[in-house]
Amino acid sequence: MPVAHPAPIASPDIAVLIPTFNRRDVVVRCLAALAQQTVAPERIEIVVVDDGSSDGTAAAVTAAARGMASAVRCVSQANAGANAARNRGIDLATAPLLLIINDDTIATPALVGEHLRVHADYPAEEVAVLGQMVIAPELPFSLFHALHHEASFAPFAGLRELDWKAFLTSNISVKRRFLDRVGRFDEGLRWHEDIELGERLAQHGLRLLYTPAALAHHLHMLDEAAYLRIADREGQALVQWYMRRPDLLPDLVALGFNAAPLGTRRPRHVAADLAITRLSYPLWCALARALARLTPEGARIVYRKLFQWRKRQAITAELAAR
Repeated sequence: MPVAHPAPIASPDIAVLIPTFNRRDVVVRCLAALAQQTVAPERIEIVVVDDGSSDGTAAAVTAAARGMASAVRCVSQANAGANAARNRGIDLATAPLLLIINDDTIATPALVGEHLRVHADYPAEEVAVLGQMVIAPELPFSLFHALHHEASFAPFAGLRELDWKAFLTSNISVKRRFLDRVGRFDEGLRWHEDIELGERLAQHGLRLLYTPAALAHHLHMLDEAAYLRIADREGQALVQWYMRRPDLLPDLVALGFNAAPLGTRRPRHVAADLAITRLSYPLWCALARALARLTPEGARIVYRKLFQWRKRQAITAELAAR
């Protein structure tokens, strides 16, 4: 059953949507950061959608909301994935602007105000705003942060406008009426679901403006196993996306959709698959760990090769299962 505190206000300017699953302590940190925004709290509504957590997330969010001046709603649903939770939040929000973040997105005080400022400067329905994400300073150094998260945002440095492949739901805002016109998140995808929506929005004129001043810290520790599992999920999602939209094959290839049955695997991929096999994979992992102690850049190169190999293996397996 949904719980709420306080009741939604009549006319907030922006709704912050947060899907969460079994991250009770992290989402409470997320809310605490939103309570410190420079924007007047009555301009903000917060909608937390608990996607079937079993760790007391809903109760913790409700307790945290009692100390906040902004309107906070927490609704619970049976586990259906982050996209279903985001869509539920969109339907519940009342504000004309939707700021979509993750439960481990820890906003700096200016974040919400920066999103509001850019949208005020660019009121066109098709304009969306991507804020910057950096690793939370309290987390210890991890090679895998640089390989995954930092590598995602590094290409945006110095750019003002980005394409749909940068539609990342860790810190992005969009006009509600744009989504009402174009559509919602695809609940059948469990990875790449954000940029999939970005591609559909791009068909209707999406302009994505990058605003580093809308800064947030990513409070999520990534280790080797979690990093390499992302490769599996990316590969599976690319096949699922291709089955929905075969016309996007060139774009999907740019995202790593390297599949021998479709003729998109290049000679360098064939060579890599001869070097890395299921038998040699553990040895390559051991080499990467050893290099991490001696030369982090060398370890990055090997881990990137292992990541791409895992992705190709996942693509092959997913295609074979179809």
